Amino acid sequence: MIRNATKEDIEAFAEDAYLYQCLSKSSFRGVVCEESGEILGIAALVNTGDQLSAISAMKEGMRTKPVSIMKTARKFAEILNRYGQGAYAQASSEEKNARNFLLRVGFNEAHGDVFVWGDEWRNMHR
Repeated sequence: MIRNATKEDIEAFAEDAYLYQCLSKSSFRGVVCEESGEILGIAALVNTGDQLSAISAMKEGMRTKPVSIMKTARKFAEILNRYGQGAYAQASSEEKNARNFLLRVGFNEAHGDVFVWGDEWRNMHR
């Protein structure tokens, strides 16, 4: 079973000072495994002027492959931008899985969110 992350879950997850600063100043959504308490994914929405971007982070050793999800989510976002909402029917199963995972974690594709996962996120903010 999964549940929504609480503020305490997010604080415990955000060991990185920059990540904590982003999460504490923004609205966030998260998904937590009820049995283990492990954070499965976090999405933080940060207002960057007129564009809403999604900053996300994942813990090491997850079952899903963050980079793969990031790439397919970006590809899916491009397809959506090009062909509109009907593009879901044209997407590959991998793209559909990435989209469904992201929606479960709380992203809103209508805002054209930018998806950044795992190591790439960490490298951007070193």
